[in-house]
Amino acid sequence: MIGRNQEKLENIVNKIRSLGCEAFLGVGDIGDEKDTDMLFKEALNHLGSVDVLFANAGVGFFGNLEDITL
Repeated sequence: MIGRNQEKLENIVNKIRSLGCEAFLGVGDIGDEKDTDMLFKEALNHLGSVDVLFANAGVGFFGNLEDITL
């Protein structure tokens, strides 16, 4: 699990581990290329291999639809 909020990550990772599964905890911003590279290397080092990588990041835009540009 990778994210910016360590406390929330710890809660999730502890739940995963309590179910008998292995989990990696990394704090960083996957929107930053250097963080992403560092975190992937740390996960690979911790886990030995990565079988599945699922990246779920979002961006929010607030305002009137006609005022938002792509």
